[in-house]
Amino acid sequence: MKRIVACCMVLLVSLTLKAQLYTDVVNYKATGTPVYGVKIKTNFPFVNGSQMPSIHFQGYSYGSSEPIDLTLVYYVWDNTFIHQCLSSAGAYTPPMKLANENGKVSIFIDSKSYFQRFNVHVDAGGLAGENASNLAGWTAVDSNLISSASAVTQVAYVNRFSGTVYLPNGKVDSASTRIESDGDAVSYANMMLGVKTTTSLGTTAPMLYNLSLRKDGLFSGNTTAPTLELYALRKNGTFIAPFLVMPDGTVVLAGAQNAVNGNVGIGVRDTKGYKLAVGGNMIAEKVVVKLQASWPDYVFAPHYKLPTLKELEAYLEREKHLPGFASAKEVEENGVDLAATAKALTKQVEELTLYIIQQQKELETLKELVKKSACN
Repeated sequence: MKRIVACCMVLLVSLTLKAQLYTDVVNYKATGTPVYGVKIKTNFPFVNGSQMPSIHFQGYSYGSSEPIDLTLVYYVWDNTFIHQCLSSAGAYTPPMKLANENGKVSIFIDSKSYFQRFNVHVDAGGLAGENASNLAGWTAVDSNLISSASAVTQVAYVNRFSGTVYLPNGKVDSASTRIESDGDAVSYANMMLGVKTTTSLGTTAPMLYNLSLRKDGLFSGNTTAPTLELYALRKNGTFIAPFLVMPDGTVVLAGAQNAVNGNVGIGVRDTKGYKLAVGGNMIAEKVVVKLQASWPDYVFAPHYKLPTLKELEAYLEREKHLPGFASAKEVEENGVDLAATAKALTKQVEELTLYIIQQQKELETLKELVKKSACN
């Protein structure tokens, strides 16, 4: 029996040495606004392999109306802080740095919030520096890191969640951090946001909308710099209307990867099938229209049959508009085709030029006849 009791005592002591929670290592109760921030001066020696603590900050930041619930972890190796990170279970996420100050570890919290109040608890044990003496005598002061501080390290926040994350106020506020997706580092640079649709309307309906900063050139063809892309993914694996902002600022509706091309409407909902529809006025310094059909210089070809003026008169009497031009009714219903109108105008000017030349020749002939008659 004595042997069993002795073994239990040894085991209990061993477990106690391996891990222990030290509560209220620091009790910080500010009654004003810090000038510099809050620096926790620990008694942990800045010695390789000496500590691997979990440091917990819990309290209330009255000035920012935020609960404080932070966990800081790190390890000292090769004269630097490694595997360091922060997690927040509250709303308080100030920038935090680790540093070596005169051979001791210091923690600088860059927060100037009015009436900050928190306690510091530490889980530690099992390593040479994790003992009761090193976890005593910690202080919190309103001070920057000293100028001779070394191994200064900005600690990154890391929080991961499984399942559904509920946001009761319906927004994500990321003032100093980025929203990232590193699931496909080959394709994306820095950012990818996706929104799933809530309905299923068949294989051609969009089921996911993506906004991404893409670097693989899937739609843009540009692999030298990231392109901002907005596109929809359909259930059958095809895409809808990739909207691109190219690295040079060019805005494109791409048609790569067999994407379904859309149209652009400004001030209208229904583009009537046109690539660009504008519901209002627009202005440009120059408009260039490239026609697929030939330009009407064929009017000057030797084989061109110029309509007679009687034929033109008959057409005008019948149709009430010039040949090649849309009628008033057609313009009212369909608008004016600028390219077709410019082509028709050119043809009319060329034909009018031929009529003038023809009439000038006839006039010269008449003058000669009149001249001869006068002589007789």
